[in-house]
Amino acid sequence: MEIFSIQELNEVIRHVEIEGQGGIYKEETGQQPKDHPKEFLNRIENHSSDNQLINKIKGLTEDEALHIFVKSVYVVRIKQLESNHYIEENGIIYKVFEDYLVETPTHS
Repeated sequence: MEIFSIQELNEVIRHVEIEGQGGIYKEETGQQPKDHPKEFLNRIENHSSDNQLINKIKGLTEDEALHIFVKSVYVVRIKQLESNHYIEENGIIYKVFEDYLVETPTHS
């Protein structure tokens, strides 16, 4: 299992927002991201120049990719449903991705 920094996870979540929620992946491939999570996440190359992150994503198993994809969609949905005033900066990411994070929050 790969371990990510909060910045890397923010990039993954942004990728999900852009390609998944925006429908770009489905439009270009005719497939749902949830049905091909590894292929979908590998497309982060289109939005990131962080080679370390790209290599981590490419190293994921199908199950790990699905797990990260589902968690990312969850964070995106929470951000859409909740006012930004109620979501502490990165707090939701720490809670949702705690098993994938390198660092831990300095507060509880």
